[in-house]
Amino acid sequence: MKFFLSTLFFQFILLYSVTAQIPDELILVHSTTKDTISIQKGTDVHFMYRGYLGQTDFIEGKVSAITTQDIWIQSKKNNQESIRQVQITDLTAVRKYSPARKWVLPALHLGAAAGNWVFTTHIEKQYQLNTTQAILTGVGLSLATNLLIKWCFPTKPNRRISKTRWVPLIKRAEYQQIL
Repeated sequence: MKFFLSTLFFQFILLYSVTAQIPDELILVHSTTKDTISIQKGTDVHFMYRGYLGQTDFIEGKVSAITTQDIWIQSKKNNQESIRQVQITDLTAVRKYSPARKWVLPALHLGAAAGNWVFTTHIEKQYQLNTTQAILTGVGLSLATNLLIKWCFPTKPNRRISKTRWVPLIKRAEYQQIL
């Protein structure tokens, strides 16, 4: 019984020490303006990082865990979910997405498609276009609205991580020292 209690106590201390070292968020601080970006568990992000062989790689997904050295990202590519580990020191750029992005962007695409259809049919009837002209007008209008949506809602990581731009900090204590 004594052995069981000492083992249980040891496991509790070990568990406490491991969980005490796991931070709950990654804070990026701009070196000159002191602006901050907080990345927490469950945040939608797009990272650019140095891969295993030094190549530039991208990953887009939801943050599933943050440790003192790594960040774990749950991504969905080709209808297959995977969890990938990226070291914080390998991060080179980041884009944090709004939670509303996953609902607003598809709704915007559907609204643009409906608007393009209405506009194309209106122009076709008003100017009495033949079928080829109507199809080309619809394709051109769809391409233009798609490019406009991509311009308004970019996906490329825009905040470069380096010592002169955005500096990654793990704990709040490090953030307080910088300010």
